[in-house]
Amino acid sequence: MLYITYGNAIPLTVGVHKKVNNQVEVFSKYFSNVYLMKVAFGIAYLYFEGTVIEKRLALDTRTQLECAKEWIREKALHYVYIRNKPPLEKEVIDFFSAMKNDGVKVLMEFPNYPVETEIINRPLLAEDFLNRPYLKDNIKLVTTFSETNDIYGVPAIVLHNGVSLKEEKQRSVRVRSKEIHLLSVATMMNHHGYERLLETLFKGKMSDSGYTIKCKLAGEGKEVEKYKSLVHELGLENDVFFCGKKTGKELDDLYAWADIGIGALGMYKCGYDSASPIKTKEYCARGLPFIYGYDDIGFSGEEEYTRRVSNSDEDIDVNVIIDLYEQTVGRQEVIDEMREYTIKYFTWDVVLKPVIDFYLDEPQV
Repeated sequence: MLYITYGNAIPLTVGVHKKVNNQVEVFSKYFSNVYLMKVAFGIAYLYFEGTVIEKRLALDTRTQLECAKEWIREKALHYVYIRNKPPLEKEVIDFFSAMKNDGVKVLMEFPNYPVETEIINRPLLAEDFLNRPYLKDNIKLVTTFSETNDIYGVPAIVLHNGVSLKEEKQRSVRVRSKEIHLLSVATMMNHHGYERLLETLFKGKMSDSGYTIKCKLAGEGKEVEKYKSLVHELGLENDVFFCGKKTGKELDDLYAWADIGIGALGMYKCGYDSASPIKTKEYCARGLPFIYGYDDIGFSGEEEYTRRVSNSDEDIDVNVIIDLYEQTVGRQEVIDEMREYTIKYFTWDVVLKPVIDFYLDEPQV
């Protein structure tokens, strides 16, 4: 099997990097030889068991997919899993056609759908539209993390973003107090919308709720400086702390400190109503109750340990935070319930089962 992904190979963004590696790990349980191809900065890298075994100059999509075809044929691989990189190019359609003729089963993942918000260049968007009708003639199935039955006429499997239980350790129960601890772990981007959170903390500080709220933002990204400026403007320097990127024990310590996790609050900026970000699943695996602002296909928003707020720029009522804190913190059974829910629905073995079934249950075409 060959797994193909695009991006900064060393590394991808933290979430995507973890996701790709976890998917490859699951595929390796079912297929004897699973190779990972990462394309970055005009170089195609071929990995096997976590090590680069070959790299080639590949400056454009045609050359990159020629590399893929050569590796697939050299190693007699039967399956391909490829992440979509908008726009959908003719070279991709040609690659799928060649794989179909070779009897290789291909499944394409759409990490984000619809893709229009990712393509700001009109000629590229036109190219994407032009090639969409040909997709259904060359592959049988796609995967996505948005609620849809098909993409461009190809039947779609709707997946959750999954987690690795060995990476996401279960938290210990915290003792309740009059200080509420909020935590966000994210690559700070526009869709996180944490300006809503900061405005809420400012208004909460002005209220007489009887609680003090502290917040730690862990991660890097293009929105960090904007958030820092807003913290200064609102006078929240003693309430909001920027921790930078954290991993390992430092990240575990942050989760141990936290009472409530903060998911994305700005999906409306990207035009998304529903999504399945990995972060809410990581919070769930850890046993950290959380707040989010969109339709997460992994949760109803009615769970005792979740609070869904509007998918807009509306202010968040500080009482939402306080209510979630009072209903969940200090209760071991809440942590256990979240962990059990994760085991049932969000491990990558569970998430990828329909993909494995597609590859193995049908005869090759």
